[in-house]
Amino acid sequence: MTTDLLTRPDARLWTPENLEILDDVTRREFLAGLAAAGLLAGCGTGGPAGPDTGAAAGTRRIDTPLGPVEVPAVARRVAAMNYFGPIAFDLGAPLVTRSQFPLSWKQDDPRYTGLPVADTADEVALPEQLLLARPDVILALTFQVDGVRDEVARIAPIVEVPDEFGNDWRAMWRMTAQACGLDPVDQRLSDIETRAAQLGAVGSAAILRPRPDGQFRVYRPNSFCGELLDLAGFDLLRLDPDEPTGVFATLAAENLDEIQAARIFVWTTDANAKDGADLSTNPLWARLPAVEAGQVHVVGEHWIGYDVESVDLILADVARAV
Repeated sequence: MTTDLLTRPDARLWTPENLEILDDVTRREFLAGLAAAGLLAGCGTGGPAGPDTGAAAGTRRIDTPLGPVEVPAVARRVAAMNYFGPIAFDLGAPLVTRSQFPLSWKQDDPRYTGLPVADTADEVALPEQLLLARPDVILALTFQVDGVRDEVARIAPIVEVPDEFGNDWRAMWRMTAQACGLDPVDQRLSDIETRAAQLGAVGSAAILRPRPDGQFRVYRPNSFCGELLDLAGFDLLRLDPDEPTGVFATLAAENLDEIQAARIFVWTTDANAKDGADLSTNPLWARLPAVEAGQVHVVGEHWIGYDVESVDLILADVARAV
Protein backbone atom coordinates (compact mmCIF):
# COMPACT_ATOMS: atom_id res chain seq x y z
CA MET A 1 0.00 0.00 0.00
CA THR A 2 1.31 3.40 -0.84
CA THR A 3 2.04 5.83 1.93
CA ASP A 4 -0.32 8.47 0.53
CA LEU A 5 -3.19 6.55 2.10
CA LEU A 6 -1.64 7.13 5.49
CA THR A 7 -1.35 10.86 4.92
CA ARG A 8 -4.56 11.56 3.02
CA PRO A 9 -6.79 14.33 4.46
CA ASP A 10 -9.28 11.76 5.70
CA ALA A 11 -6.71 10.70 8.30
CA ARG A 12 -7.66 13.80 10.28
CA LEU A 13 -10.70 11.81 11.40
CA TRP A 14 -8.36 9.67 13.48
CA THR A 15 -7.46 11.94 16.37
CA PRO A 16 -7.44 11.54 20.16
CA GLU A 17 -10.34 14.00 20.34
CA ASN A 18 -12.45 11.85 18.01
CA LEU A 19 -11.58 8.72 19.95
CA GLU A 20 -12.82 10.42 23.12
CA ILE A 21 -16.08 11.11 21.35
CA LEU A 22 -16.31 7.44 20.46
CA ASP A 23 -16.04 6.64 24.16
CA ASP A 24 -18.92 8.96 25.08
CA VAL A 25 -21.46 8.56 22.28
CA THR A 26 -22.39 5.97 19.74
CA ARG A 27 -20.35 5.61 16.58
CA ARG A 28 -23.47 6.50 14.60
CA GLU A 29 -23.88 9.83 16.40
CA PHE A 30 -20.18 10.52 16.03
CA LEU A 31 -20.25 9.97 12.28
CA ALA A 32 -23.37 12.12 11.95
CA GLY A 33 -21.49 14.92 13.68
CA LEU A 34 -18.55 14.51 11.32
CA ALA A 35 -20.87 14.55 8.33
CA ALA A 36 -22.43 17.77 9.55
CA ALA A 37 -18.94 19.26 9.76
CA GLY A 38 -18.24 18.17 6.18
CA LEU A 39 -15.55 15.67 7.15
CA LEU A 40 -17.23 12.67 5.60
CA ALA A 41 -18.27 14.23 2.31
CA GLY A 42 -17.80 11.80 -0.56
CA CYS A 43 -16.49 9.00 1.64
CA GLY A 44 -18.63 6.09 0.43
CA THR A 45 -17.51 2.53 1.05
CA GLY A 46 -18.18 1.17 -2.43
CA GLY A 47 -18.96 -2.24 -0.88
CA PRO A 48 -21.92 -4.57 -1.21
CA ALA A 49 -23.27 -3.79 2.24
CA GLY A 50 -25.27 -0.80 1.01
CA PRO A 51 -26.38 2.08 3.24
CA ASP A 52 -25.31 2.17 6.85
CA THR A 53 -28.56 1.07 8.44
CA GLY A 54 -26.96 0.08 11.74
CA ALA A 55 -26.65 -3.33 13.35
CA ALA A 56 -29.68 -5.43 14.03
CA ALA A 57 -31.20 -4.70 17.41
CA GLY A 58 -29.36 -6.35 20.26
CA THR A 59 -26.08 -8.13 20.67
CA ARG A 60 -24.95 -11.63 21.47
CA ARG A 61 -21.86 -13.16 22.99
CA ILE A 62 -19.73 -15.56 20.98
CA ASP A 63 -16.78 -17.63 22.11
CA THR A 64 -13.43 -17.19 20.39
CA PRO A 65 -10.03 -18.80 21.09
CA LEU A 66 -9.09 -15.56 22.86
CA GLY A 67 -12.23 -15.30 24.95
CA PRO A 68 -15.86 -14.18 24.60
CA VAL A 69 -16.79 -11.18 22.44
CA GLU A 70 -20.03 -9.20 22.22
CA VAL A 71 -21.09 -8.82 18.59
CA PRO A 72 -24.24 -7.55 16.87
CA ALA A 73 -27.11 -10.03 16.72
CA VAL A 74 -26.76 -9.84 12.94
CA ALA A 75 -23.82 -7.90 11.51
CA ARG A 76 -24.73 -5.28 8.90
CA ARG A 77 -21.25 -4.01 8.08
CA VAL A 78 -18.30 -6.40 8.30
CA ALA A 79 -14.60 -5.59 8.09
CA ALA A 80 -12.69 -8.82 7.54
CA MET A 81 -8.91 -9.15 7.34
CA ASN A 82 -6.67 -11.74 5.67
CA TYR A 83 -8.40 -15.06 4.91
CA PHE A 84 -11.47 -13.87 6.79
CA GLY A 85 -12.22 -11.49 3.90
CA PRO A 86 -12.82 -13.93 1.01
CA ILE A 87 -14.46 -16.41 3.37
CA ALA A 88 -16.92 -13.79 4.61
CA PHE A 89 -17.52 -12.59 1.05
CA ASP A 90 -18.36 -16.08 -0.23
CA LEU A 91 -20.54 -16.90 2.77
CA GLY A 92 -22.64 -13.82 2.07
CA ALA A 93 -21.51 -11.45 4.83
CA PRO A 94 -22.06 -7.71 4.11
CA LEU A 95 -18.41 -6.73 3.66
CA VAL A 96 -17.38 -3.07 3.76
CA THR A 97 -13.59 -3.59 3.44
CA ARG A 98 -11.17 -6.08 1.99
CA SER A 99 -7.58 -7.03 2.68
CA GLN A 100 -4.72 -5.99 0.46
CA PHE A 101 -3.71 -9.66 0.36
CA PRO A 102 -3.83 -10.48 -3.38
CA LEU A 103 -6.41 -12.96 -4.59
CA SER A 104 -6.02 -13.50 -8.31
CA TRP A 105 -9.14 -15.68 -8.57
CA LYS A 106 -11.35 -12.81 -7.35
CA GLN A 107 -9.89 -10.08 -9.55
CA ASP A 108 -12.79 -10.29 -11.99
CA ASP A 109 -15.45 -9.68 -9.34
CA PRO A 110 -15.99 -5.93 -8.83
CA ARG A 111 -18.13 -6.61 -5.78
CA TYR A 112 -14.92 -7.72 -4.07
CA THR A 113 -12.25 -5.64 -5.79
CA GLY A 114 -14.37 -2.52 -5.43
CA LEU A 115 -14.23 -2.67 -1.64
CA PRO A 116 -11.84 -0.27 0.11
CA VAL A 117 -8.61 -1.74 1.47
CA ALA A 118 -8.24 -1.43 5.22
CA ASP A 119 -4.76 -2.79 5.86
CA THR A 120 -1.14 -2.15 4.93
CA ALA A 121 0.99 -4.13 2.52
CA ASP A 122 2.01 -6.19 5.58
CA GLU A 123 -1.68 -6.80 6.31
CA VAL A 124 -1.74 -4.73 9.49
CA ALA A 125 -5.06 -3.00 10.12
CA LEU A 126 -5.35 0.70 9.29
CA PRO A 127 -7.60 2.25 11.96
CA GLU A 128 -8.32 5.38 9.92
CA GLN A 129 -9.63 3.32 7.00
CA LEU A 130 -11.70 1.11 9.28
CA LEU A 131 -13.23 4.19 10.85
CA LEU A 132 -14.29 5.45 7.44
CA ALA A 133 -15.85 2.08 6.60
CA ARG A 134 -18.02 2.14 9.76
CA PRO A 135 -18.07 -1.62 10.48
CA ASP A 136 -20.11 -3.06 13.30
CA VAL A 137 -17.76 -6.05 13.66
CA ILE A 138 -14.13 -6.64 12.67
CA LEU A 139 -12.57 -10.07 11.99
CA ALA A 140 -8.79 -10.36 12.20
CA LEU A 141 -5.81 -12.51 13.06
CA THR A 142 -3.66 -11.38 15.97
CA PHE A 143 -0.75 -10.08 13.88
CA GLN A 144 -3.12 -7.75 12.04
CA VAL A 145 -4.19 -5.83 15.13
CA ASP A 146 -1.06 -6.02 17.27
CA GLY A 147 0.05 -2.47 17.96
CA VAL A 148 -3.29 -0.94 16.92
CA ARG A 149 -5.69 -3.08 18.95
CA ASP A 150 -6.89 -0.28 21.22
CA GLU A 151 -7.64 2.03 18.30
CA VAL A 152 -9.40 -0.68 16.32
CA ALA A 153 -11.44 -1.84 19.33
CA ARG A 154 -12.88 1.67 19.69
CA ILE A 155 -14.38 1.39 16.22
CA ALA A 156 -16.17 -1.96 16.55
CA PRO A 157 -15.89 -5.28 18.39
CA ILE A 158 -12.90 -7.32 17.24
CA VAL A 159 -13.34 -11.03 16.65
CA GLU A 160 -9.65 -11.83 16.94
CA VAL A 161 -8.09 -15.26 16.58
CA PRO A 162 -4.46 -16.39 17.03
CA ASP A 163 -2.35 -16.51 13.88
CA GLU A 164 -2.15 -20.31 13.96
CA PHE A 165 -5.97 -20.47 13.97
CA GLY A 166 -5.77 -19.26 10.37
CA ASN A 167 -4.36 -22.66 9.34
CA ASP A 168 -7.72 -24.33 10.02
CA TRP A 169 -10.04 -23.38 7.17
CA ARG A 170 -13.04 -25.19 8.64
CA ALA A 171 -12.67 -23.32 11.92
CA MET A 172 -12.28 -20.05 9.98
CA TRP A 173 -15.55 -20.71 8.15
CA ARG A 174 -17.35 -21.51 11.40
CA MET A 175 -15.97 -18.45 13.19
CA THR A 176 -16.89 -16.17 10.28
CA ALA A 177 -20.47 -17.43 10.17
CA GLN A 178 -20.80 -17.19 13.93
CA ALA A 179 -19.34 -13.68 14.16
CA CYS A 180 -21.51 -12.33 11.34
CA GLY A 181 -24.75 -14.03 12.35
CA LEU A 182 -24.86 -16.16 9.19
CA ASP A 183 -26.31 -19.63 8.78
CA PRO A 184 -24.11 -22.42 10.22
CA VAL A 185 -21.65 -23.88 7.71
CA ASP A 186 -21.63 -27.49 8.88
CA GLN A 187 -23.86 -28.67 6.03
CA ARG A 188 -21.64 -26.87 3.51
CA LEU A 189 -18.59 -28.59 4.94
CA SER A 190 -20.30 -31.98 4.85
CA ASP A 191 -21.28 -31.40 1.21
CA ILE A 192 -17.65 -30.61 0.35
CA GLU A 193 -16.50 -33.88 1.91
CA THR A 194 -19.10 -35.76 -0.13
CA ARG A 195 -18.15 -34.02 -3.38
CA ALA A 196 -14.46 -34.67 -2.80
CA ALA A 197 -14.99 -38.36 -2.00
CA GLN A 198 -17.03 -38.78 -5.17
CA LEU A 199 -13.97 -37.85 -7.24
CA GLY A 200 -12.56 -41.30 -6.43
CA ALA A 201 -8.91 -40.31 -6.46
CA VAL A 202 -6.42 -43.10 -5.73
CA GLY A 203 -2.68 -43.40 -5.36
CA SER A 204 -0.04 -41.06 -4.06
CA ALA A 205 0.18 -37.34 -4.80
CA ALA A 206 2.38 -34.40 -3.92
CA ILE A 207 1.68 -30.65 -3.87
CA LEU A 208 4.82 -28.82 -4.93
CA ARG A 209 5.22 -25.06 -4.88
CA PRO A 210 8.40 -23.68 -6.46
CA ARG A 211 9.88 -20.66 -4.69
CA PRO A 212 11.91 -17.79 -6.16
CA ASP A 213 14.85 -18.78 -3.94
CA GLY A 214 15.12 -22.15 -5.73
CA GLN A 215 13.62 -24.17 -2.89
CA PHE A 216 10.24 -25.90 -2.88
CA ARG A 217 7.35 -26.05 -0.49
CA VAL A 218 5.77 -29.47 -0.23
CA TYR A 219 2.32 -29.08 1.30
CA ARG A 220 1.16 -31.46 3.98
CA PRO A 221 -2.24 -33.10 4.56
CA ASN A 222 -3.04 -30.50 7.23
CA SER A 223 -2.84 -27.63 4.70
CA PHE A 224 -5.97 -26.30 3.01
CA CYS A 225 -5.24 -27.84 -0.39
CA GLY A 226 -3.75 -30.93 1.27
CA GLU A 227 -6.94 -31.62 3.18
CA LEU A 228 -9.00 -31.40 0.00
CA LEU A 229 -6.73 -33.87 -1.79
CA ASP A 230 -6.89 -36.15 1.22
CA LEU A 231 -10.71 -35.97 1.15
CA ALA A 232 -10.62 -36.80 -2.56
CA GLY A 233 -8.78 -40.05 -1.78
CA PHE A 234 -5.14 -39.25 -2.52
CA ASP A 235 -2.37 -40.49 -0.26
CA LEU A 236 -0.53 -37.20 0.08
CA LEU A 237 3.26 -37.32 0.26
CA ARG A 238 4.65 -36.63 3.74
CA LEU A 239 8.27 -35.53 3.94
CA ASP A 240 10.35 -35.36 7.09
CA PRO A 241 9.16 -32.04 8.54
CA ASP A 242 11.44 -29.05 8.87
CA GLU A 243 8.59 -27.15 10.53
CA PRO A 244 6.79 -29.74 12.67
CA THR A 245 3.67 -27.62 13.22
CA GLY A 246 3.53 -25.99 9.79
CA VAL A 247 1.44 -26.77 6.75
CA PHE A 248 4.40 -27.41 4.45
CA ALA A 249 7.92 -28.82 4.46
CA THR A 250 10.76 -27.00 2.72
CA LEU A 251 12.74 -28.99 0.14
CA ALA A 252 16.05 -27.94 -1.40
CA ALA A 253 16.45 -28.22 -5.18
CA GLU A 254 19.12 -30.89 -4.82
CA ASN A 255 16.62 -33.07 -2.94
CA LEU A 256 13.88 -32.93 -5.55
CA ASP A 257 14.13 -36.69 -6.04
CA GLU A 258 12.33 -37.10 -2.69
CA ILE A 259 9.08 -36.36 -4.55
CA GLN A 260 8.27 -40.03 -5.11
CA ALA A 261 4.55 -39.63 -5.82
CA ALA A 262 2.42 -40.93 -8.68
CA ARG A 263 1.00 -37.45 -9.34
CA ILE A 264 2.40 -33.99 -8.76
CA PHE A 265 0.32 -30.84 -8.52
CA VAL A 266 2.64 -27.90 -9.23
CA TRP A 267 1.18 -24.83 -7.60
CA THR A 268 2.31 -21.60 -9.19
CA THR A 269 1.40 -17.94 -8.83
CA ASP A 270 1.98 -14.92 -11.02
CA ALA A 271 5.04 -14.18 -8.92
CA ASN A 272 6.71 -17.57 -9.31
CA ALA A 273 5.17 -19.09 -12.45
CA LYS A 274 8.57 -18.81 -14.16
CA ASP A 275 10.04 -21.07 -11.49
CA GLY A 276 7.39 -23.68 -12.25
CA ALA A 277 8.17 -23.48 -15.96
CA ASP A 278 11.89 -23.94 -15.25
CA LEU A 279 11.53 -27.18 -13.33
CA SER A 280 12.79 -29.06 -16.37
CA THR A 281 16.21 -27.47 -15.90
CA ASN A 282 16.65 -29.52 -12.73
CA PRO A 283 18.23 -32.85 -13.81
CA LEU A 284 16.26 -34.66 -11.09
CA TRP A 285 12.90 -33.50 -12.44
CA ALA A 286 12.75 -35.75 -15.52
CA ARG A 287 13.43 -38.84 -13.40
CA LEU A 288 10.51 -38.35 -11.02
CA PRO A 289 7.79 -41.05 -11.32
CA ALA A 290 5.01 -38.53 -11.94
CA VAL A 291 7.01 -36.77 -14.67
CA GLU A 292 7.86 -40.04 -16.41
CA ALA A 293 4.18 -41.04 -16.32
CA GLY A 294 2.94 -37.66 -17.57
CA GLN A 295 1.05 -37.01 -14.34
CA VAL A 296 2.13 -33.44 -13.59
CA HIS A 297 -0.70 -30.94 -13.21
CA VAL A 298 -0.02 -27.20 -13.01
CA VAL A 299 -2.54 -25.39 -10.81
CA GLY A 300 -3.08 -21.79 -9.81
CA GLU A 301 -2.90 -19.48 -6.84
CA HIS A 302 -6.37 -20.47 -5.65
CA TRP A 303 -4.73 -23.47 -3.96
CA ILE A 304 -3.84 -21.11 -1.11
CA GLY A 305 -7.59 -20.60 -0.91
CA TYR A 306 -9.68 -20.98 2.23
CA ASP A 307 -12.80 -19.49 0.65
CA VAL A 308 -15.76 -21.27 -0.94
CA GLU A 309 -14.74 -20.37 -4.50
CA SER A 310 -11.23 -21.79 -4.10
CA VAL A 311 -12.69 -25.07 -2.81
CA ASP A 312 -14.74 -25.33 -6.00
CA LEU A 313 -11.71 -24.49 -8.16
CA ILE A 314 -9.44 -27.02 -6.44
CA LEU A 315 -12.00 -29.81 -6.70
CA ALA A 316 -12.39 -28.96 -10.40
CA ASP A 317 -8.58 -29.21 -10.80
CA VAL A 318 -8.61 -32.62 -9.14
CA ALA A 319 -11.53 -33.81 -11.30
CA ARG A 320 -9.54 -32.95 -14.42
CA ALA A 321 -6.50 -34.80 -13.09
CA VAL A 322 -8.12 -38.12 -12.15
